[in-house]
Amino acid sequence: DSASGTLEFYDCDNKSLVIKEHYRANQVLWDPSGRTLATTVSQPIGGGHFKFAMDNGYIVWSFQGKQISQQSFETFYQFQWRPREKLFNKKETAEVSKNLKKYEKQFNAFDEAKKRKLRLEE
Repeated sequence: DSASGTLEFYDCDNKSLVIKEHYRANQVLWDPSGRTLATTVSQPIGGGHFKFAMDNGYIVWSFQGKQISQQSFETFYQFQWRPREKLFNKKETAEVSKNLKKYEKQFNAFDEAKKRKLRLEE
């Protein structure tokens, strides 16, 4: 079914497959960093009748297939990622690469704290 919007996220390290669905998705867009992607249901900009207006909107996914955000709109024409400027020069990039493990630990600790907070709120 061409309207099914089935997405497959394959983890090459663990050799696992996650299958998700965004019904009627008509566009898939990776963000510039490659860490997230958006699936959208949009109507033609040029007008005309779009009979599935209730499906308009987008879903943002992690590269692992986890749903991050979902928004629906009565009219939705286009999704674009914000252009990214080059953030670092070569020296700064090398510094980040050198300390990547340290940053990874910080981000993982932050993620775990956020997950813990969400579990407590449930």
